[in-house]
Amino acid sequence: IFVLLTMILFTANVEANKLSVELALNCVFSSSQYKNSTNNYEYSFWLMLLIVLLNVATIIIIIFYHHARYSKRKEQERPIENAPKD
Repeated sequence: IFVLLTMILFTANVEANKLSVELALNCVFSSSQYKNSTNNYEYSFWLMLLIVLLNVATIIIIIFYHHARYSKRKEQERPIENAPKD
């Protein structure tokens, strides 16, 4: 959850504050060429996002599996009401 939150906040911060443009302006003397630049996120960012989303999906599947297994076990433990009393 924290990794996903960090990635979302990082992207929002970079896009809102134009941090890559500010970094380029501070590091390079000719600042006119970076005024209209855009941010580009490479494969590692998108792969990390995919990994986080797949982990969340796996956790949801495990929770539903455990819930179904618990429900089935509780149903088997219930006494049968219509069974003949011997």
